[in-house]
Amino acid sequence: MGLCASGKKSSSVSYKASMSPEEVQRRRDDVIKFRQNIKRKVNKSILNTGMDDVFCTIVEEPWKMKGDTYVMDVFEFFKKRNREINIALKGGMYEEHDLKYDYGTSIVIMLVSRNSGKSVSAILLVEHDTGGGKAWEVIWFGTRERKQNKGYGCALFRVTQRIAKTNNVKGILVTATDEVVVWWAGCAGMKSAKSAKLCPLIIRKDGSDRKWKKALPKPYDRKMKRLPKQFHAVKTPPPEVRAFYTNGGGGDNFKGKPYRYDTAHTTHIWWHIK
Repeated sequence: MGLCASGKKSSSVSYKASMSPEEVQRRRDDVIKFRQNIKRKVNKSILNTGMDDVFCTIVEEPWKMKGDTYVMDVFEFFKKRNREINIALKGGMYEEHDLKYDYGTSIVIMLVSRNSGKSVSAILLVEHDTGGGKAWEVIWFGTRERKQNKGYGCALFRVTQRIAKTNNVKGILVTATDEVVVWWAGCAGMKSAKSAKLCPLIIRKDGSDRKWKKALPKPYDRKMKRLPKQFHAVKTPPPEVRAFYTNGGGGDNFKGKPYRYDTAHTTHIWWHIK
């Protein structure tokens, strides 16, 4: 399951090229401390996946992982974004053309097989301090191909919501491609209602439901029937999520800042943390 796939060849610049070795190390040290602080607030019950064959872990130094546990194995769908993902894992500053995005508050959460030790599913988020409180932005999300459609992705997102609640996060944003809008919205029906609630108004620059409905994969057709009745696209943020955006998300020039992917290329789907 992917969030954002790009058909364009990346011409990104590694943060190593524009920073001194000392600055690179400082950023790594800072992101480790940030992740450790999140981890300290989480107990075993919060990490419970409800699945006997996997366990959940918050990864402090994913760049040190090797072999079957390597987190990049579950992000194989995003091979064209490998450079950016590697920078994100290390808490670096990503630069591409006029884009400059800070991954200094990135969080990596994984499901790992108890039997094989292999990574099964992983999510990479970035924390933002906004006018509406802390917001977690889901940027990269994936499950090993052989493990897809078996409930691992939903289990990981369910645990992520509980971790967010423990860390006083007020909202989780998913920036979804057309093909996975319904999959993410379908998570509203999972056993997560105690931690989060789906905002049924999704945000797209065109304010239209046509493209995501047209791109809907056949396996997700039946999930359409379980979506909230009010579920539809709007051009600008509804009142309940405006404070999560720069300048309240208002105006004709709204693009979805401060988040990585704008509403012209992805659909913004919000979850309120209870």
